[in-house]
Amino acid sequence: MRISYESFRYVSPMQSQSILHFWFEEISAKQHFVKDAALVETVRTRFRDTLEAAVKCELFA
Repeated sequence: MRISYESFRYVSPMQSQSILHFWFEEISAKQHFVKDAALVETVRTRFRDTLEAAVKCELFA
């Protein structure tokens, strides 16, 4: 089976920066390790498209 790179979604630098900014600037280090349903929902809402592509192994950076 041959996989075409055209089938992968490209994670733009802006999108990557948005995720990194959220993780390291908008939330505290303590929040990285605490179970928090509200935080999970925020991540799902803000980064849904990226998460769905990642689950399907469709990201290409």
